[in-house]
Amino acid sequence: SDTASLAEDESLENNLSALSSETKKAPPTGSSTASKPSPARMTANEIHELTQRQPVIRSLLHETEALLGKTLTSTDISTIISLYDWAGIPANIILMAVAYCVSIDKRNLRYIEKTALSWQEMGLDSDKAIEKYLDSQTIRYKQQQEVQNAFGIHDRRLTSKEQKWIDQWYGEFHFSIDMIRLAYEKTVDNTGKVSFPYIHKILSAWHQKGLRTLEEALAESLSPPKQAKDEKKEYSFDLEEFEQLHRWHVPKID
Repeated sequence: SDTASLAEDESLENNLSALSSETKKAPPTGSSTASKPSPARMTANEIHELTQRQPVIRSLLHETEALLGKTLTSTDISTIISLYDWAGIPANIILMAVAYCVSIDKRNLRYIEKTALSWQEMGLDSDKAIEKYLDSQTIRYKQQQEVQNAFGIHDRRLTSKEQKWIDQWYGEFHFSIDMIRLAYEKTVDNTGKVSFPYIHKILSAWHQKGLRTLEEALAESLSPPKQAKDEKKEYSFDLEEFEQLHRWHVPKID
């Protein structure tokens, strides 16, 4: 309604005015981590002029408030404008970042900023590219949850190295959770604990042997170990030597 729209504009204007005390600052010196200088702070007048000159920014701020379900603070406004005006991220991509972060219950603007900038660094510059990436991340998250449940890990987060191993088990080895669970059970039987390196070693061996199904892995586990050729030769040589020695030491009977 018009009343609601006016209230939103009023709220936004109040927060824009809160920036009036801040002056435009130069990027901090000695910053070595960023590939480009930090965004300059804008005064309320500058922000007001920018929103008047570019209505898309005002619309972006309103849409962000609607997604977050809260009124943006002056710091929040600066962050959103920085993403659009300084980092050059399109408004629709920023809103996708906001919506995604809300969906995973991460409503902090710093987290949203980090997400949007990381997408930019990965070259995700279209709705389609981001949707594809988010789909893959959803699958990845579900796979990690499967492994955590199978391993009984409920009291901690997976480390980055553990996540990479899981990615390899599913993505490169193309193993099912049943195969991964079997490797886990063999690991616990042999070591008495959950050991990701040990599990990875088992799965790597199965992958190298071309084992793809649970039945193949179980059959391989039950097959008796083959006797090495060198061991056979050594045994044969010892037996022949024994027979020769025995023949030479048999006493003759007249």
